[in-house]
Amino acid sequence: MAASPRFLIGFGERLTEPIDAPSGNPGGPPPYTVEQARIRIGTMAQSAAADADLLDERACPDDRTVAAVTLHPSFLSKSGFPQALLDTGGFRHLGSRPSMVVPEQLARRVRDSDEIEYFHHGEARPTTEVFVATTRMHLSAWSAYLTSNEPLQRNEEQVVRLEQFALNTAAERDRLIPGTTAAEIVLHCADPDIIMGLYAFCEPLDIQLLMSRRLDAGSLVFIPAKGEYEALQQLAQYSFTRVVRAVPSMRRLLNTPPEPIRASGSTAVELPTEGPTNPELRVAVFDGGLPDTTVLSPWVTSYPIENGHPVDAYIAHGHDVTSALLFGSIDPDQPLERPYAHVDHYQVLDAESDQDDPFELYSVLARIESVLMQRSYDFVSISLGPDLPIEDDEVHAWTAFWDTQLASGDALLTIAVGNNGDRDVASGNARVQVPSDSVNALAIGAANSTGPTWRRAKYSALGPGRAPGVVKPDVVAFGGSTPEPFICVGPEGLSTSTCGTSFASPLALRTALGVRTLFGDRVSPLALKALLVHTADPAHPLLEVGRGRIAQVLAEVALCGDGEARILYQGELTAKKYLRAQVPIPADLPTSGTIKITATVAYSTEVDPADPGNYTRSGLDITFRPNRSKFSSPESTQPQTDSFFKQHEHQPERELRRDAHKWDTVMHANKSKRISSLDNPAFDIHFVARSAGKDLVTQPKIRYAMVITVACAKVNDMYDRVLRTYSTQLQALQPVVTIPITT
Repeated sequence: MAASPRFLIGFGERLTEPIDAPSGNPGGPPPYTVEQARIRIGTMAQSAAADADLLDERACPDDRTVAAVTLHPSFLSKSGFPQALLDTGGFRHLGSRPSMVVPEQLARRVRDSDEIEYFHHGEARPTTEVFVATTRMHLSAWSAYLTSNEPLQRNEEQVVRLEQFALNTAAERDRLIPGTTAAEIVLHCADPDIIMGLYAFCEPLDIQLLMSRRLDAGSLVFIPAKGEYEALQQLAQYSFTRVVRAVPSMRRLLNTPPEPIRASGSTAVELPTEGPTNPELRVAVFDGGLPDTTVLSPWVTSYPIENGHPVDAYIAHGHDVTSALLFGSIDPDQPLERPYAHVDHYQVLDAESDQDDPFELYSVLARIESVLMQRSYDFVSISLGPDLPIEDDEVHAWTAFWDTQLASGDALLTIAVGNNGDRDVASGNARVQVPSDSVNALAIGAANSTGPTWRRAKYSALGPGRAPGVVKPDVVAFGGSTPEPFICVGPEGLSTSTCGTSFASPLALRTALGVRTLFGDRVSPLALKALLVHTADPAHPLLEVGRGRIAQVLAEVALCGDGEARILYQGELTAKKYLRAQVPIPADLPTSGTIKITATVAYSTEVDPADPGNYTRSGLDITFRPNRSKFSSPESTQPQTDSFFKQHEHQPERELRRDAHKWDTVMHANKSKRISSLDNPAFDIHFVARSAGKDLVTQPKIRYAMVITVACAKVNDMYDRVLRTYSTQLQALQPVVTIPITT
């Protein structure tokens, strides 16, 4: 008699319980005395005030200007943010960006003493540069106050947390390419008087502001502008300009693969005769459109641009992307299986945007937003975006848009990272492209083969991502290559060959749809994201393939192998609260040997686009406690901890904030432990909330999904033992439909 399939175990949330907060450790001493700090910062503020007085009146609406406050690296935590100082000083916080600084001085406590030792260290350290607004008059008065003999108020003593203070200069804002005549100006805020001030500033420069295409992302405002290059450069002089840069074009949806494809004859494909397995499940694709007639029509609804002018190459690209989502990379000699879901294909590019519109990325995003305002989708795939590698210190409107759309955790979006991986690495041109730095989406790179000796496809964009979210791409999926092309179904029902990350993205989503179809809505979009990461094959460096290549067949996600049990946890987390999640270790394991614990956590969050260094509003402090009967001292109230989730090894330590990993919306790690060292092991999960880098008192609950695999080579029946030990809490998920999962 054949053994029953070992389906994914669900309801891991039944193994969780709220716990009290553990006692914290006091922070270190400030790097400067109050007297030192007020002289240092006061002198810098005086210089900034003098520079501000030289600014053109038109550049300072209502006499206001913007200064940059660099925090000392010792005060990067949300509790270290100098909010009280900014409030007392009359500064308005506008945003921030990550930065590096060599601090003039550091401090530490002398062991077994109350004394503080001050010392110097010449290494650059990660920090945050905070933008603040104030009037020039106030800036002058504040600098004089700091350098005076008047005693400081208690809140003002937070001046010890500052390392530098300077006026935000035009040189720092200007990122234009010489000869640019179509630019994007990003303003720090959307205040009407700031917008009107920009109009007045532009009038004598003969700059046209295209306000009808304005995009708002959080507090930031993105405005397209036309003018001569020299005039556009002057926009950097406007005090509330965050950055002015050339507008990137959209990635060209060409019908030419990013690497040569072997010529092969087209074969007639045997298509299924039935509709989608789950006709209620609909997926949105935003791409180049579909032809008027196609063999895919039983499973696709096409939404062309009204009165648009299609481009043949875009139509071909859109058709291949849709085929990849419906059927994956096909074997033309085999009949195709029924698609899992129905696809709604929205055309968002046409001839006019291609030829006549330098601001087409604004038009495309507006079309996408219009659709999503009218209809919600649980699953979306995009294989387009700006032809722009991501930046560490700025968030693009495209990224902010998608992260805002996905903040609730109700939907799964896969994004192609771009076909620029063969460009120059040192310059950053080979880095993943906007908006694949989204923290709430799944960024998909391309693998060159479906076989066991796969590698990153040469064209697939490289990491790292922007912290938080350093691991980008998240995963890779087969995208095709010269020796092994991606095979699609053409409009006439004949096979076509191609390659690109454009097809890896819908293929990854198709795998997620297969798991959703198999188990129904018991598995949320966020859980599917965690499962794809958890079951990926990590055969190559993170910089190239992220967590690895996704599972090649559904069985690798839906079933547990010999000697292992995979458990899915899903639920909500409350800000400032602690949740203990038990790791299900059977009670009847042998006392010798080791057990491997692999864990993946994914959560969704709101974001702060104006604060790239503090982009995610939610973070998780996760503590691993392998033995709940072992304490570090008789006075301890919490079991000993052991490291588990940690900073990513592929990026130098100096480029990471010390707490950066806690703000990453996907965490994945594994650890082997002696069985004898485990006693009711658990993860303590603490939801940390922040806004604009400072502590947040209240925040809505966030959704999370966690996948834990426990594996032991000496215990073939680990799956059965886990279910037997936790029979009143855990259950194997049961399929709601019968679909092929092993091919």
